[in-house]
Amino acid sequence: MVRACVVGLLLFGLPGAGVAQETGDPRAGLETARVQCAACHAVERGNFHSVRSEVPAFAAIAAVRGVSGRALAAALHRSHRTMPAIVLPPQEQADVIAYILTLRNE
Repeated sequence: MVRACVVGLLLFGLPGAGVAQETGDPRAGLETARVQCAACHAVERGNFHSVRSEVPAFAAIAAVRGVSGRALAAALHRSHRTMPAIVLPPQEQADVIAYILTLRNE
């Protein structure tokens, strides 16, 4: 069910919601994720067990086929029942997205 929600969010991106992948700093993104996201998501490399079992680990999100910076940005802009409305400044959002994309193929 969680995977289906993540895939759905990633496939139905908002036009113009993309953040250029190249502008994000993965190290800063990890730090932001530790503060803003770790209460629910497993954010650390190699950790696949989120605090809340219904919430996907960042590594699981990164492993979704076709995941991109644009899709992740769209997911961050959409409300969904398992995630509160978190508003990150554009640079922090780009940083978190860049970090998530470094977790591909784990």
